[in-house]
Amino acid sequence: MSSISRKELFSAPNKFQFVQQNYRVFLLKDFNAKRNNSVFSPNKVAFEWENVGLIDLIYFDSDEFIKCPICLDSDLLVPKISNCGHIYCWPCIIKLMNNILKNEEYAKKFKCPICFSNVFLNELVSLRYQIVQKVQLGSVINLCLLFRNISSPLVHFKVNISNSNEKILLEKNEKGAQFQRIGLISNQNDVLLCDLQMLRIRKLENKKNSSEEISYIEECISIIENALELRGVAIPEHEIFLNDTFGLLFSQYNESELLEELEYSFINSSANCGIQSKIKDFFYFYQLFDGQLVFLEPFYVKVLQTEFGSIENLPKALLNVSVTSIKELNLNDQNMRKYKFLNHIPIGSRIHIVGIDLTPFITTKTKKIFEEELGKRLGKKESIKQINCFDLLNSEIKVENCLIDDEIVNFNRSLNFLNEKKSSQNSRMSALNFPVLGNEPNSNRIKTDNVTGYKSNLYKLVQHRNDEDLFPPLMKTS
Repeated sequence: MSSISRKELFSAPNKFQFVQQNYRVFLLKDFNAKRNNSVFSPNKVAFEWENVGLIDLIYFDSDEFIKCPICLDSDLLVPKISNCGHIYCWPCIIKLMNNILKNEEYAKKFKCPICFSNVFLNELVSLRYQIVQKVQLGSVINLCLLFRNISSPLVHFKVNISNSNEKILLEKNEKGAQFQRIGLISNQNDVLLCDLQMLRIRKLENKKNSSEEISYIEECISIIENALELRGVAIPEHEIFLNDTFGLLFSQYNESELLEELEYSFINSSANCGIQSKIKDFFYFYQLFDGQLVFLEPFYVKVLQTEFGSIENLPKALLNVSVTSIKELNLNDQNMRKYKFLNHIPIGSRIHIVGIDLTPFITTKTKKIFEEELGKRLGKKESIKQINCFDLLNSEIKVENCLIDDEIVNFNRSLNFLNEKKSSQNSRMSALNFPVLGNEPNSNRIKTDNVTGYKSNLYKLVQHRNDEDLFPPLMKTS
């Protein structure tokens, strides 16, 4: 992969695009004050890595935690991410630079242990986790109605947006920030103080265990304290830091507060009149509340619009709905043309298009209008159930066959053992006691017949197990 200047804007397809595809990026607020319209290219937000203040990693609660490629520990201490998208413990980086990179000329950079890209110490960015639940068939989810101006890459959850094409990045603590792939962080000092707290807690823990890691932790603490002093920020006393480090690693987005905001955002119907006249300027869609790239299939939005008559009357949130279908896609040009409302998301991102049970939201009249299409989707759902059922039965049969094969092997071993034992007990044996080494019809006949008979009986058992009269299926679908 060709090297990219660190000054290059992230809108270009390069190795940094991995960060945009897989993380939520928060830029320093100073960048917001300096920015101009050239920063916002069509459907993209371009930025430089030096303006990044914090990065969120959306993480499934069912997945194993990321391990540091240096210490191979999943309990990352003050995790830092490089511009190549890989994550490390900060003390591990300091240790690597102190112990391996002896040459002062290269003392401020190292090679990424995974992709071997150059990583500069002053370009490492703090990372936080947002733990989410993975959406699957049957999952109960919450969806939020979102809007995006056709000419803007920024998503809003308010329909009465004044100057809707205005390019405004939300700050991390603002409601709806989770829906934007790029936001702002108002004060990096809070990030530094949080990192300092994690380091001090770990230092106290390691003192009890006489860990060798303490010296590298102290070096990280010194770097943060010097940075805070240069910014004129008062450094808190040690006694304040009494919390657990684990909770400090997570980003939280309050769904209940967002729901309250949604209730008040759409009460004034007069504010909605302006949006109706300009509806052609907007994309509107439903996305998962926690900001995952999970979107409602456009067909279901069409059904809802038919039910409620107009876009401003659509439910602002679809709560506790059951997922009836799910389709995973890697976003490419072809998918962009099909799902135009997603062209604000970086190419290569992994997205999910879901179908839901609309029964609580639509009347019989609307069901009749879309009866054929809803029936097709229901048929696909039943087909998936049947396929899953057959897969389950086939897997059970395979397991049974494996067990039978193991029984045959054990039987052969036992038979061989008995023959050897019999041979050893009878030291005087004639030539008739030995198997004939040739093509004689009686050679090894008894042993072979026994094994063959056992084998055939076992395989007959498998055949009978597939007979519904003797062994009825585990599940039947109508």
